[in-house]
Amino acid sequence: MTMLLVLHTLLAVGLGACVYLYLLAKNELRVAEKRSVKLHSAAEAELEKFRAELEVLRERLHETEENAGLLVAPQPARSGLNLGKRSQAIRLFRRGDKPGQIAAALNLPQREVELLVKVHRIVLNAPMGDAKLISRE
Repeated sequence: MTMLLVLHTLLAVGLGACVYLYLLAKNELRVAEKRSVKLHSAAEAELEKFRAELEVLRERLHETEENAGLLVAPQPARSGLNLGKRSQAIRLFRRGDKPGQIAAALNLPQREVELLVKVHRIVLNAPMGDAKLISRE
């Protein structure tokens, strides 16, 4: 009978230990779940913050694309003063046409025609020795 009593006692102690371990594990699970919920809510908050920033960036990109569509690239300055047009411009100037008329006739910028006329006058007014030096350079 003492053997049976020892067996019942061991069984009761084992059962008590199992219940204690079960309750301890359940408590650990509750603590882990609370920690997980906290981390999840923090992650959700960060995600919402990133979504808001992404929306702001999308709006700025959309505005930039709209503004880029409104912008027109300036036309590059045309320099159409090749040797043939230069000689035609000088011929027209000698004939008595004004730089504005020459520019319109040859489809050239008026400033380029004015510059060409000024250079032509300088070359014509230079002494003979200087004119030769200028033409060689």
